[in-house]
Amino acid sequence: MKQRRRNGHAAYLGGMMKRLLSTFAAAVSLTSLACGGTPAAPHPPVTATAITLTASTDMLKVAERFTFSATASHSDGSNAAVNDWSSDAPTVAIVEATSGIVTGIGAGQATIIGRHDGVTGTNTTLLLSIA
Repeated sequence: MKQRRRNGHAAYLGGMMKRLLSTFAAAVSLTSLACGGTPAAPHPPVTATAITLTASTDMLKVAERFTFSATASHSDGSNAAVNDWSSDAPTVAIVEATSGIVTGIGAGQATIIGRHDGVTGTNTTLLLSIA
């Protein structure tokens, strides 16, 4: 007789656990639906879309220095300073790679290039004269 009661009691508790778990699963499901039902889509990566270069001059003498500045426009509307620079004519003008400071080296024309996240901006009107 005691064995039968124990088995009945275990069956009763097992049934309660099933109902409790079923109720919990339903509550979680309803909460998920109430909050939109699906996880938010990941945001697309922010990328550079354009670079705007500015220079205080388009003429430079040998050994003279000035700083280019440039702004990178991003796909989310934000901006960032450009800090990757180069010159296509290092015998005419050199530029410090991270600062944009240009130094005149010799006569001629140089294109100063600013890059940010794979986007390139250039200024092709830098002329250097020998002084």
